[in-house]
Amino acid sequence: MTTTTPNTPFPTTSNSPSSIINPGAIGDVADKADAAIEKGAAAGHDMLNRVVKGAHTTIDRLAETAGPAVQRVQ
Repeated sequence: MTTTTPNTPFPTTSNSPSSIINPGAIGDVADKADAAIEKGAAAGHDMLNRVVKGAHTTIDRLAETAGPAVQRVQ
């Protein structure tokens, strides 16, 4: 049922937004969003760890190779 009152120039319905939206559903969506954020953060953390380990390994190899060359130049 649509009604208009002098105080509200826009039509309203008997189904107010609070009766249409299930508050429990909002909590479920928020929980799913939190879980997705945590999963993404964990994946990002794992990727960062792999990059750091790879960089460390590369630097160690360069140091092993460059060390003797530096000694010869000196």
